[in-house]
Amino acid sequence: MRKILLPKLEAHTFADIIAWIHDTVPPWAEGAVLGMSGGIDSSVVAALTAKAFQGTGLKLRGYALPSQISSLADTTDAGIVAKLCQIPLEVVPIGDLTCSMREVLPGLTDQPRTAGNATARQRAVILWTLAEMNHSVVMGTGNHDEDYGVGYYTLTGDGLVHMNPIGFLPKRLVRDLGGELGLPERLIRREPTAGLEKDQTDAKDLGYSYEFIELVIEAMDQGFAVGDIIYHRQILVEWERVQKAGSKFGSVSEAVVDILHRHAIAEAKGTLVRPRVPSIHLPRS
Repeated sequence: MRKILLPKLEAHTFADIIAWIHDTVPPWAEGAVLGMSGGIDSSVVAALTAKAFQGTGLKLRGYALPSQISSLADTTDAGIVAKLCQIPLEVVPIGDLTCSMREVLPGLTDQPRTAGNATARQRAVILWTLAEMNHSVVMGTGNHDEDYGVGYYTLTGDGLVHMNPIGFLPKRLVRDLGGELGLPERLIRREPTAGLEKDQTDAKDLGYSYEFIELVIEAMDQGFAVGDIIYHRQILVEWERVQKAGSKFGSVSEAVVDILHRHAIAEAKGTLVRPRVPSIHLPRS
């Protein structure tokens, strides 16, 4: 069985993304606003955008938007990245907004997933309002596995942005790029979480790792049959890691089918709202 080829960074990828950011910001914009959670995705976008804006007169403004369930570490880590990238960071607590939403819609208390999506949409409203106030664009932070792979984002929430510099990069390469950008190793390896539900992590929520998603989606895109995907050695090796960490799925076939199902929904979802992403070629090996 042939190997599943995975994208890799090249020496010019870093410069290509920075050039894309510089060229994609519209002439009317005075800069960009960015929601910063302290996670690797928003941290990499912060570092890339800061470099793209150097010497241009464009200004990047970072905003931490903690809710009542946010970890204090999220805001602290966002501050570390902002200081490292020399970005002004403003903390805008949204706990009162989320509480008000529950008062208006009391049924939300019994639907944590829907309540979490509502929080993501409230953050989007704030960022878009701040962008308008500052004549700026809204930068996106979704990686390829999330946005294209399984549609793991909130429609009209974190998916509603002007442009997304890392939308073509799998999580694996976002982490690698974080290393090249000099981000702290602790942040690069931090457990991914959407921060929308108490004690939530992406792996626990999805039932598999981003590395597993990448392999399945790449295999599908490269024309592998479903049966070949399920029993492919690269898939099975990563599935062993997923099982050791704990998964809500009882078998590799269940997990693969779930990803393919989510991907079909993501394709339909993406036709509604899909920000511009770089068209940068990544060789596979």
